[in-house]
Parts: sequence; structure tokens; C-alpha cells
Amino acid sequence: MAMISITAYAAEGDITITIDKASGSTSRTLWTSTANPGVILSMDGGSIVTDRNDDGGNLVLSTDGATRTVTLTSTDPDYFVSAYTIDAVGVEGDNVTFNAGSTTITTNRTSQTFAVSGIQADGTASFTITPNVAEAKKAICGNFKVTISPKDATPSLPIYTEGSIDFPGAVDGELRSLSSFLIKLPENAKPTGAEKIMILNEQLNNTVWQIEASELAYDATQGAFTATITPAIDIDGTYTVIVPKGTFNIVSTEDGTTPEQIVDNMSASVNVVFSADPVALQITPAEGKLTEITSITISYTDDNGTAYSLVPVITDSEAVPTVTLAKGTETVLSLDADKIYDYEVIENEKSSFNITGEGIDFKAAGTYTLTIPAGFFDIDGLKTTNLETTAVWTIDENVGISEITITNGSQTIVYDLQGRRADSSARGILIVNGVKTLVK
Repeated sequence: MAMISITAYAAEGDITITIDKASGSTSRTLWTSTANPGVILSMDGGSIVTDRNDDGGNLVLSTDGATRTVTLTSTDPDYFVSAYTIDAVGVEGDNVTFNAGSTTITTNRTSQTFAVSGIQADGTASFTITPNVAEAKKAICGNFKVTISPKDATPSLPIYTEGSIDFPGAVDGELRSLSSFLIKLPENAKPTGAEKIMILNEQLNNTVWQIEASELAYDATQGAFTATITPAIDIDGTYTVIVPKGTFNIVSTEDGTTPEQIVDNMSASVNVVFSADPVALQITPAEGKLTEITSITISYTDDNGTAYSLVPVITDSEAVPTVTLAKGTETVLSLDADKIYDYEVIENEKSSFNITGEGIDFKAAGTYTLTIPAGFFDIDGLKTTNLETTAVWTIDENVGISEITITNGSQTIVYDLQGRRADSSARGILIVNGVKTLVK
């Protein structure tokens, strides 16, 4: 379970209470903290237990399949509950919704942060838990923090809730790599130095990057603080940017320093699906005129001379892609991702493919065209595939034969192809001075 620690803004005299097995006692629908002043958590049905599989003893709220209201109150009448934060996750896939006014989260196996703040002394600190499917009954409440404030304290600043986080270049919530993000706030937002901004890898459940808000520059043209990530994050996964509450204040436009609002916590997620640009494969022999083709090799080596394995892509598509070899307009060889493995060659642990043309007369005159469709091969280790690649060869029995004209008086020794001596008037393909030659 991802434990996202978001520290609530603490006014003078505030006390933070942790709700877990170690910090209080539980009796069916009631949890009471041992601390004084402390907190009482009550639920109008269901049951409250501690997670036996969790050494921290996080609370498990069991709804018994019905919507339940959870209320938080202070044990001391001179204090009131002003804020609370929960990292909630469904038990074994239970799908439940937490709601308090305009704050709502829905969670199952993935931890979601449920944070409510700005509760006034005369207000009520409560939320509901609603099961979304019949079998959804329980939710683990991890990192459950409750802030109680003295009733006679100076009222805290109002909460600014209009901030947001953007990921430039994201399409449908995806990026090839995470290199920057924007924290959209008005120009009179100022870092407080109270918290760090961090990026959480949801799969690994750990923080992979963090920065002080004071290190960010404000870009007035975009209306945002710009964060640049170096090096960019290019490992596949879901990444969540966390900006804790109190990281920024909205200050007076008159003096530029007096805080007027506290910026609430912000978070946003993006999926990194890294892939490099498709590459052109290497085909040998090179295109052109040849007397024959002995074999055709398909491989990939980058500009630095590093060889990579080619891995045919298996697909469930009805239109199965194939590597084809045609002679003129006739297809003489067609290989799908399974069949092409018959020609696999592994050298230095790198896989390439060598088509020997069994059953094909590669000496027969004509034009041969090899076509490899785009995406037929994965380039192992590069997270990319191949561009469409074609190669064309012409088999010509006259390739490599010199062309000369014999004039009277030339000192030459001429034989025909049967090895018989010929005179200087002979024409055609002859052996002239030991060289196969086309004589016109």
C-alpha cells in the first residue's frame, strides 16, 4: 500500500493525532485515542478493527455492505477537529467511496489519499464510506492523521483549492518520459519552505524524485511554477506528483509577503509508457545488381556499433503481418512471426535472421523484393520496433562482365566459354586475356 505522507498546515497550538492500533483502543464501532487531548472515532454501524496483516495496526472500517458515517470528535471540549488525512485502500479489491462534502475518492487495491481540511470550530468532522458493489465492505485506513486545534486559537487562513498540476505533452494521460510538470497557481503564490514536492512511483510504492518548492521558477506566460526532472523518468509505470498542503501560500498583492490563503494539497498522476523512435533495419546483401543471392540477413546495429536482438512480435490480429520475398509480382516466400524463427541466428547472444532461400532459385534472373512491415520486430533493449523496410535486388548473369570492343590488330588471346580458341572476329561472352568479357 502506498503511504503518501501529507502534513497538514499546523497553526499554533495544533495537535496531530495518529489513529492506529498502537495509539488507541477499539470497541466495535468506536476508537478512542490514549492521548489527551485526543480523538474519538465513531461509526454508525458496521465495525472497526485493526489490520492483522499490518504491523502498524492500521484501522479497517467494515461497512457490512451499507453506507456508513464516520465522525471524528475531540476528547477535550477546548479543542475541535480541524483536518484529517487518510491513505485509503480497499481490502482484497473492495471498491468503496469516501466522501466529505466536495472531497471524494474511490479506492480498491490502489491507495488513494483522502484529505479534508479547513473544518471550523462550529463545524462537524465527518465522512461517509459507501460500498460500490455488493461484495465491497472494507477499507484499510493507513497513515490516518487527525489535527485538533484549540477553539480559542486565532482562526487559520482560508484554504486555496484552485491549484492544479499539468503534464506538458501528455496524450490521454500518457507520456513517453516524464521530464517536467507545471504547478498551476496565481502569480502571487509563494513557496513557504514547509514541505517538499515529490513524485511517487505507484507500482514500487516509493518516492523517486523530490524538490524544494523554493527551487522552482514561476513562468508568468503559463501561469505556473515549472519543475524540470533531470534525468527524465523513462521507466514504465504510473507516477503521482504530490504537492502537500502548505507548500505554497497565496500572499497579498499589495506587499507581496503577507499570507492570505494556504494552498491545499494537490496531486496528479500520469502513465509513462517509454518507447524510442522506430529504427531502420540492416539488410545484407546491399540492394543492387547481383549475379546471385546466397542468403539474406536481417539485423540491427546502432550508430555506435552496438548490435541488438530482433524479436518477432506475436499478434492476435486477424491480419497477421508477414515478411515477404517477391520475384517480380510473385510472392515466393512469406514468413509470419512464428515461421521466421526457422531462420533465426544467435551470435554473441544477439538474435538476427538469415534467410537461405531453401526451395528458391536465387540464381534465376529477375527482380527480388524483400518487404518487412513496420512493427514486425521488437528491438530488444531499446523499447522500440522497426520501420517498414524494403530491399530490392536484380539477378543479372551479365553483372561483373567487362565490356570491350576488339579492333583489328589488338594483341589478345580469346577463348569461348567451352575453352576453345577463338579468333578476333568472335563476339559475345568470351574469355579475353583470362577475363570473362562481353565483346561487341
